[in-house]
Amino acid sequence: MIGHQDKGCFHYEEVGYATSFAKFSPGQMLLVQVLDDLWEHDRPAWFDFGGGEADYKQFFSNHESRSGTIWLFPPTGTNRVAVGYLRACLAARYWGRWAVVSSGWGNRARQWLRYGGAKPAVASSETEDV
Repeated sequence: MIGHQDKGCFHYEEVGYATSFAKFSPGQMLLVQVLDDLWEHDRPAWFDFGGGEADYKQFFSNHESRSGTIWLFPPTGTNRVAVGYLRACLAARYWGRWAVVSSGWGNRARQWLRYGGAKPAVASSETEDV
């Protein structure tokens, strides 16, 4: 896990693990250990999970805020074309995500993107020995 603490806020940046262990939720287990360590040694006033939405962020948090990216460009013709392109990309992303989620394929698409098409869940016969 990568993160840093500054001025009373821990900034959670990234976690990595072998996808073959995904069924054991190693990222969440590591997060619990990090929270325990921070509580014990250098408790921050805030823990910032970073951008994006994830179930574990809602589970572990007690406060939510919104943020966004701001781009400042001088008003030139080239920049107007670039901003139009960026707006079109954002709109395509928004409508694409809306179509996938509203069709009921949101979780499956997220799993496919995270694990490259491999299903992280195992058959029940395989989990009995775990």
